[in-house]
Amino acid sequence: MFRKRGSGQTLHILATEGRESPYDGLAVLPGLCNVVDLGGGRTGIIVTRSGEDSNSTDLVEYRDGVDLGQMRVLQSIGAGE
Repeated sequence: MFRKRGSGQTLHILATEGRESPYDGLAVLPGLCNVVDLGGGRTGIIVTRSGEDSNSTDLVEYRDGVDLGQMRVLQSIGAGE
């Protein structure tokens, strides 16, 4: 996740995510699609996620210092076996 700081609009890395697949050969990382203003000072992120046999697109409430698995899922659409 990147955030602009001050008027200089410098990007700073605030968080990184590890791979979500338990398979050694697959380095499946969540993909950041968009960032949205949820109102009330809250920020949402839209991410794509791939699991062992599933895929989803999730809207989660972003919180600094918290990994994706601990963020509150607001909406999700997915498919799996």
